[in-house]
Amino acid sequence: MLLAGGWLLAGGVPAPLAQPPQPLPAPTSPPPAAPVESDEDSLLVRQPTNADEALSAAVLMVDLGRPQLARRYLQRTLEFIGDDEDQLLDLRDKRGPALFLRLARNQALQPLATELLDRSNRAVATRQRDPRYLDAIIDGLAATPEERAVSVVTLQGIGPAAVPRMLQRLDALEGAIDRDVLVFTLSRMGKQIAPPLIAAIDAPSEAVQQAAIETLGWLRAPEAVPHLWRPAFAAGASPAVRDSARQALARIERGRVGRAEEASAYGVPQRLKEIALAHFSGKAAWETGPEGLATLWTWLPETGTVGEVRMLPETASLYVGMQVARELLALDPADKTAQALVVAFALGWDALEAGWDQPLPAGAGTAHDLAILAGAKPLAHAVSLSLEHGNTLAALATLQTLAEVATREELLPKSGLESPVLAALNFPDSRVQFVAATTVLQLEPEGPFPGSHRVVEILARALTDTGSPGLLVIDPNEPRAIAMAGFIAGLGFHDRTVATGREGFRVAAERGDVELIAMHVNVIDWELTPTIVNLRADARTAAIPIVIYGPDAVAGRVQRLVERYPLVTFIVEGVRPAFVQDQLRPFVARLVAPPLTPEQRGARTAAAAYWLARIGRGQQRRLFDLTAAETALFDALRISDVAENALLGLASVPSASAQSRLGETVTNPNVDPGLRGAAAMQLALHIQRHGLLVPDREVVLLRQTWQTATDPGLQSTLAVVLGTLKPNAELSAERLLRVPPPRPPRPAAP
Repeated sequence: MLLAGGWLLAGGVPAPLAQPPQPLPAPTSPPPAAPVESDEDSLLVRQPTNADEALSAAVLMVDLGRPQLARRYLQRTLEFIGDDEDQLLDLRDKRGPALFLRLARNQALQPLATELLDRSNRAVATRQRDPRYLDAIIDGLAATPEERAVSVVTLQGIGPAAVPRMLQRLDALEGAIDRDVLVFTLSRMGKQIAPPLIAAIDAPSEAVQQAAIETLGWLRAPEAVPHLWRPAFAAGASPAVRDSARQALARIERGRVGRAEEASAYGVPQRLKEIALAHFSGKAAWETGPEGLATLWTWLPETGTVGEVRMLPETASLYVGMQVARELLALDPADKTAQALVVAFALGWDALEAGWDQPLPAGAGTAHDLAILAGAKPLAHAVSLSLEHGNTLAALATLQTLAEVATREELLPKSGLESPVLAALNFPDSRVQFVAATTVLQLEPEGPFPGSHRVVEILARALTDTGSPGLLVIDPNEPRAIAMAGFIAGLGFHDRTVATGREGFRVAAERGDVELIAMHVNVIDWELTPTIVNLRADARTAAIPIVIYGPDAVAGRVQRLVERYPLVTFIVEGVRPAFVQDQLRPFVARLVAPPLTPEQRGARTAAAAYWLARIGRGQQRRLFDLTAAETALFDALRISDVAENALLGLASVPSASAQSRLGETVTNPNVDPGLRGAAAMQLALHIQRHGLLVPDREVVLLRQTWQTATDPGLQSTLAVVLGTLKPNAELSAERLLRVPPPRPPRPAAP
């Protein structure tokens, strides 16, 4: 029997049947191990001498049901190929990619068959990016009709990977290849090449722009329409590019070639705005690979052509959204939303590139400086858009920049809308809240305003913040709630669980650290819809992201809530952390910032203590009640770097508990003597302002501390404290008699 490789089967009979029969094992013995097949068992008269023959042998062994032998010949195929990619490509070209794929799907041939497929795919990808290989094919377009047909078919098979080199050749017009031939060939390659052609619209070369636009029109690629509006209608486009873009729009949208003047820009800005906002809010859909990365085609100035880049979906949305926002602004420079979107996207992009733990890049030509030069109005609008659409990174970057140029007017509502600075006090991210609070204090408001209590709450939380965002789980089933909290905590949250919707609302409204709420679809008292309605109706909770979880069967019922209310999503509950986290990660990544670094947390703690002390010492005490920060200020006394400011803030709280805590600090022997002395002085001032508010037992403890104090400074300051207690005449006489009598005068010298 003659085989493809030119070999004969040994005797035409499978080798195992030609061997003497083996005795059956005893019933109690374990089954024998599978025999190790040697070259003598291979059924072949002659062993393979090259990769082609070894692959033929492997295929034959698969067909004969001999997987062990097939694996051996696959191993030899790989050994014959070695590092020679040209040999591997020749083998793939001869046998076809379908064979490699069929072998890789055979579980008995793993991992060798998969290795062979992967190596061949990598080799093909490398070859398709090789300019010399592509040039040889492109040059065939200028040859005989037969060679031209072969080149067109080959380029169709290569697909998008061939477009970058074809655009370079088109721009240079190298050789005898006509521009129209290249455009015609591109149009024959199908809609698979639309993404790189769309990226080529941004080429600096008018010839490349026009060719890409014309080809997109011939391909009738609907995904190209939003990208054709700017060259079709924006001021500044060349007449040739403008006419090509309008004709391409006519082909795509009307299915025919129309005159350029028939194209209309009606409704285009609104459609661009919707696309930009979809990317800004994270609602744009991206197809991702196994690594969770989206593939994006863009113009690469360093290579002079288009290229593929891979990035996280949220990063891709920032990149594409910025392009769309710029196109929108080019069409309508006076559009306030377009201006705000460009500011928000640009600052968000710079913040992303710099990193969460780094300041915004500043200097000539940066987004920061250009946004400031554009004025406070676009910045304020950018802050509002960022808050409305839950873009944490942009909210932080725009608010920080606005704080540098804002005036008190930024605290006033405009056109019936809440001040963006005050709205940021309730944004579900502690960084944004803190910048908003310090911005308010920098502007020194002259009168009360809605939400003023939030300023002190935010500063108080920053004093003792652990740096991780808070999670609130609402679920009547306690074991399920604890399990879900544990799953989500793996994404970097510290968690708390409650049983009812009513209790969940109360906790979320009172605590400043809740940055994510997860609730079961069957939540009780209130039920699901009333709970979400109440959370969204209260300014303190309106912007906290909500995750509804439950069985897959209820997804349809919950969908209306997800669509109706902002920052709400649904996930299917599960018993594995990875199952829950994989569903949540894209939602959380867009809305919740990474934890603060130790350096950031220390700087924010110091800033919070400074501002609280400044409130306590200044005129702003009448606007900001520090009572809500009392506990945090007392706890912060243990932090040496901020203890002095925390003490000043605590001393300005006009309550009995604050006075008691000052006394506790004074009488605690484990506290630094310097801090005890400072606390004694503040206690004396507190008693002078507000009277004695502590019980008698604490007064007794203060007296005992004065009597036993060994530090002269502390003893002297404690005397001031005791003096403020208005002692009666007897106590005053007793203390005066402790004054030592005068020393006798020295005798006069003889």
